Amino acid sequence: MMNLKTYGYTEIEAIPHGLLPGRVTELRRERFTVMTERGEVTAVLKGAFYHSVETHVDFPCVGDFVLLHFNESGDSLIVTVLPRRSKFSRADY
Repeated sequence: MMNLKTYGYTEIEAIPHGLLPGRVTELRRERFTVMTERGEVTAVLKGAFYHSVETHVDFPCVGDFVLLHFNESGDSLIVTVLPRRSKFSRADY
């Protein structure tokens, strides 16, 4: 079992039942590599996620903490991005 605190996770609020917190460590097209208490998992965005975001900034990126539905036999589903505490960004030219 992995400890997310080594990745900077601090539990801010109660996690809804059935969801697992994790940190995005890699992004390849629509697939995310996420570190969780159960180890490294591959995840995709839940379909409703595409309809609920307002700008591209709201999509998860490397370093974000997310909540996901864990799936042992395939891709897990990212449900939400937890609030960011810091951000690095480049100017959009």
